[in-house]
Amino acid sequence: MASSPRDRPSHAPYPDRCTVFTGALVDVLDGGVEGGPGMLGLHAVCEAVAQRIAALKPAAPQTPQDEDHNGVGGLDFVRNRAVLPALFPEAPPPVPPRHRVRWSLAAGAAGLALGLLAQPGLTWWRDAHPGAAAGMCGSHAELLDHSDALNKKQVDNEPIGGLSAIAFLPGDQTRALTVADNDSGRVFPLRLGSLTDLDPRPSTAIALRRADGSPFPDSWYDAESMVVEQAAGKALGTMLIGSETGPAIRRFDTATGRQVGPDLTIPDNLSYPPKGSAQQGRSIESLTVSPDGRYLYAGWEAPLAQDGDNRGANVLRIQRYQGSPGGAYVPAGQYAYRSGDGLNLADLVAVDDDHLLALERQYVGGLGNAIQVAELSLAGARDVSRMTSLYNLPANTYVQRALLFDLADCPAGGRGRVARSEPDQRNPLLDNVEGMALGPVWRDGPRKGWRPLLMVSDDNNSANQITRLYSLAVRL
Repeated sequence: MASSPRDRPSHAPYPDRCTVFTGALVDVLDGGVEGGPGMLGLHAVCEAVAQRIAALKPAAPQTPQDEDHNGVGGLDFVRNRAVLPALFPEAPPPVPPRHRVRWSLAAGAAGLALGLLAQPGLTWWRDAHPGAAAGMCGSHAELLDHSDALNKKQVDNEPIGGLSAIAFLPGDQTRALTVADNDSGRVFPLRLGSLTDLDPRPSTAIALRRADGSPFPDSWYDAESMVVEQAAGKALGTMLIGSETGPAIRRFDTATGRQVGPDLTIPDNLSYPPKGSAQQGRSIESLTVSPDGRYLYAGWEAPLAQDGDNRGANVLRIQRYQGSPGGAYVPAGQYAYRSGDGLNLADLVAVDDDHLLALERQYVGGLGNAIQVAELSLAGARDVSRMTSLYNLPANTYVQRALLFDLADCPAGGRGRVARSEPDQRNPLLDNVEGMALGPVWRDGPRKGWRPLLMVSDDNNSANQITRLYSLAVRL
């Protein structure tokens, strides 16, 4: 929590008293929040402090800022003194007759003995028969299965790791392509098995190369996002891949891995300095194309230097392109998007021309990973391509965001059912999820009207992280 944004004033009008922010904070902690819950989290405290400062009407606006990593802002922090219990307790209940006390004590002792004996038995049974890691993650998502079968594996002596994007093959929910970053750019074809029983089997990787077949400079291509192209329901045999090196968006032949045609145009403001102000290594992280192929969307992982955050929510840019699959895509506007508190953008998938799903993530030492998927609506959002800074814009400027599900809410099953890479995070399913793919609507079966969602985690080629696939059903 901070008294104001880093480039805005914090008022201290009286030399012998607290600053405006500290005074409001002390007032909230001392007096509490009328009508609030019994315990206040840091986010609730910050909101109450902001309301008190606004009521003071300082000479220039001052808005406290809070940044919430992994939901820590919602944890109980302090008693709400405005709703403390009554000063005088209620009268004690009448004392029962002595014989009833004796029977109650005997029954209580018997219940305690049974409880002490039963608990080890229940624990043993649960450990021997752990529940499945599958089930509802809220009202709009269901975890179907997960698989660590690709973790630390090799194909033709090439390691499978650093997987940062994934895409279904057109019209086939049993096969996919996934791309590795920081390893000269390799695309691994996968046979998935069933979405309810994942059994991933990789094939020899397709190495990404320049049009003449030579490797990219320094043999390094930081591939972070991918789109498999198709037109009129038929696969074109090409794929678009976004790279943080550059940044760049390039088209490749899926059979040879060679680049096809020129790079797509990256607007100057989304480039690295001196042309633009994208953060090094945190630029283009996501690519998706609308179902009809008219629009391509590219998302930047972190804010541009001058865009910053909005009370803990990162202010990110989504670049829209217009064109056709296999042809030229040209820039056609930018949109401002506020992520979940403290989260960055890892991937996008298009639902239709104006609706996207956003995969958001963050890692905090000691707390582990946070992974959320949100629905975005571009309807009514303004084009911000000519805006130098996105700081402090009116609310109706932004893309509308609604949380679809939090991966931490998915059932992890019994003990040992899910391998744990971070001992301190609240759900062992969580890892560094970086890619996702959305399939077509199911037309029949028990999940009719829902859609399959496939996700993959990037182990960063680290022994302490896991390459993991997730299959889910989502209702949009």
